[in-house]
Amino acid sequence: MLAGCALVASDTEADGHIPPDFQGNRSPRANSNLRGAIAGLTRSATTDDLARLYLAAIQAVAYGTRHIVEVMSARGYEIKRIMACGGGMKNPVFLREHADITGCQIVLPKEPEAVLLGSSVLGAVASGRFPSVLSAMNAMNEAGRVIAPTRGKVANYHQRKYRAFHRMHTDFFSYRRIIAAPVFESRRVVRQLSAKPAKATANSNSLRYESQ
Repeated sequence: MLAGCALVASDTEADGHIPPDFQGNRSPRANSNLRGAIAGLTRSATTDDLARLYLAAIQAVAYGTRHIVEVMSARGYEIKRIMACGGGMKNPVFLREHADITGCQIVLPKEPEAVLLGSSVLGAVASGRFPSVLSAMNAMNEAGRVIAPTRGKVANYHQRKYRAFHRMHTDFFSYRRIIAAPVFESRRVVRQLSAKPAKATANSNSLRYESQ
C-alpha cells in the first residue's frame, strides 16, 4: 500500500504536516515544554488518506533527524552516512524517508539482530578471542545494504516541507504568546495602578477608576 506513497505525496500532498514533539523535544532543541500537532486533517478515513497520515508521521520523525544532523554539521561534524539498527530496519518506508530527507546514506548492518551481535561481541572479548571490543566489532560486524537518498523532485519536495516543519515550531510559540497576552496585559495594568494612586467613582453601570 505504501510502496509508492512517497511519490504520490511528493506530487500532490501539501497539507499534511506534523511537528512530532508530543512528549517534548530531546534533541536538538532539548525543550520538554514543546508539544506536537497534526495539520491538514479531514473527515476522510480512506485507506489512502490513512496511509498519507502515516507517511506524514514517518516524515516528521525524519525531519527531526535532519535537524539533528544540521545542528551537528554546523558545529563541525561531517555526516554523510547514518548507521541504522533496531526495529526501524524492518520498515522500508522509515528507511527510505530518512535517506531522502536527511540526504545521507542509510547503512544497514549485514546482521539484522543488533542485540545478539552485541552480545556475541562482548562474549568474544570476555573469552579472550579478541583483545578489545573495538577489534571484535571490526571483525564480527559488516555493512550490508546501503540506501542512497533520492535527488531531484523528491529532494525539492522535502526541502519545502522541511521549511514548513520549522515554521510550525515558530508558530507554536506565536500561539503561546497570543494566549498569554491577557496575562501580560493584566500585569501591566496592575503595575500602572500600583505606581499611580487612584480614586474610585461610581456610576449606574460600573465602577471606574480616575487618576488623582
